[in-house]
Amino acid sequence: MKKYTSIICTMAVLLMASAVTFVSCSKDEEPTVSGKFTLTVNASKGAQATKDLSLDDEHNVLTASWKQGEKVYVHNNTTGEDLDGYLEAQSNGVNTVLKGSLTGDIAVGDELSLRFCSSDNYTSQQGTIEWIAENCDLATATVEVTDISTPSVTTSDADFANQQAIVKFSLRNARNTDDLSATQLVVNVGGTDYTITPASDTNVFYVALPGFSNQTVTLTATVGGDTYISNAVPGITFADGQYYTVAVGMKAPCSYTAPTLVSGTLTYNGSAQALVTGGSVTNATIYYSTNGGSSWSTSVPTGTNAGDYTVYYKVVPNDGYAGGVESTSLGIKNIAKAAATLTCSNGAISFSSSDATNSTKTRSASCTGGTINVASANTGNCTVSYSNGTITVTRKNNSAFTNTQITVSVTPDGNHTAPSNVRFNVSAVAYAKPASSATSSDKGKLIGRDGRIYDNVAAASAAGTTAVAKIIYIGATGNSSYNHGLALALTDEGEMAWDAAMTACNNKNTSTPVTGATWLLASKDQWNYMLGASGAGSGSALRDGFSGITGASNLVNDDYWSSTLADSNYPWEYW
Repeated sequence: MKKYTSIICTMAVLLMASAVTFVSCSKDEEPTVSGKFTLTVNASKGAQATKDLSLDDEHNVLTASWKQGEKVYVHNNTTGEDLDGYLEAQSNGVNTVLKGSLTGDIAVGDELSLRFCSSDNYTSQQGTIEWIAENCDLATATVEVTDISTPSVTTSDADFANQQAIVKFSLRNARNTDDLSATQLVVNVGGTDYTITPASDTNVFYVALPGFSNQTVTLTATVGGDTYISNAVPGITFADGQYYTVAVGMKAPCSYTAPTLVSGTLTYNGSAQALVTGGSVTNATIYYSTNGGSSWSTSVPTGTNAGDYTVYYKVVPNDGYAGGVESTSLGIKNIAKAAATLTCSNGAISFSSSDATNSTKTRSASCTGGTINVASANTGNCTVSYSNGTITVTRKNNSAFTNTQITVSVTPDGNHTAPSNVRFNVSAVAYAKPASSATSSDKGKLIGRDGRIYDNVAAASAAGTTAVAKIIYIGATGNSSYNHGLALALTDEGEMAWDAAMTACNNKNTSTPVTGATWLLASKDQWNYMLGASGAGSGSALRDGFSGITGASNLVNDDYWSSTLADSNYPWEYW
């Protein structure tokens, strides 16, 4: 209800206003006045001789009589203007007259609105009907100007009506089994609080409320130091001038201890880990969410994968209880990534002279928390692959190479950080084919103790072996003694008797073995094949073929034994 505050603020200047001015009228016009005048209103119409604003417990009217000097403010509904000044009650009881000096424009037939308010502060009350009648009246009346005479204006009689709702709230417990006495009640209407503080504990509160429509009403009561609350009820209407009785069930408060994020650092370990600690409730249930409130659970929230978890909680009172907590963020708890592991030895790999192109070497490797990757620094020398715990290095040419680096790394999954890379080198000596594969183009080349063919002594040494013989003759299939060919040792065994020479050659298979070959004392035919293969058919030509071989000391004597006997006493010799 609007209060005409402009009237109060201008009272000081009203006493200095000019005298009343009467305006002449034609015979068809109503009398008017402009300026200061005296207005007299009879406030004793019929049964409404008093303000008549309150009710007792039995819904009977409590006659709140006018008091000498109570003020009434005036608004001209016809002109839409407030009239400066106010009316005062001139006597108590049923014959009260309201009279006062006003300033403004007025005419016979104008409709005037009268407003009485004992107090504009409805927010603080004491909860009794008597206190409301004494301190919180709000009443209005409408009258018509009936006569203008010098200097007095009179109106029709005023019939004041109550312009607020009076509500009797009776407090009960939430189960409606017992009355609930409170030391204070707060009535919230659409966001505005009306606080009622009685003289002593009571379960009945009378409250004066300005009329309202379709509002949400909530009651909060202080009971023994605890705060009880009602359900918020929407759509409530309390009309001016009406009396209401409402029984309200009040909910007891629940209690809780808020949870907190776990302290310290959490690191991924493959298992679910609790994100919060603490948190307890009485007469309520605590719920948690880690997805922004899309879903809730009473289980303590956990996290397994590494990452940030924003944890929310809320406290929901049990049936019959109030309070609790709306969705509240506890903040972010991080589960840190664990370090992935890589297990792989880093010793070098070597391909020998017996390892041809596409030969492979392997080693084991394993990791946790990611995927193993392998790479070769020179794929022309060797390539590398990984599968099911095995690294496979493949030689890609027959040439020698050194220190081609292989890098083993781990691409971590989302829960791990990458470990340090492992690196190892791959080297190879030139591939040498086995003597058993010799062809005519290999005549003059050397055989190492590993049974492979080398171009020279240095090549054999680079392959980690020792050159021990020179290929002289490539044999023909069918002769088991020299099926693949014949090679002469690079050094003589020295001068000795024939039978000792036979023994020395046989012993050489133990002292200086050659893979895939057999040492023997050449037969007459074998000597002839070797001499013929030399191109000159003479021992000197065969001897000259050793002159360019580093460390060779063969065919330096005049003659050499064969294993073939010329007769029962003498073997064949060659020189």
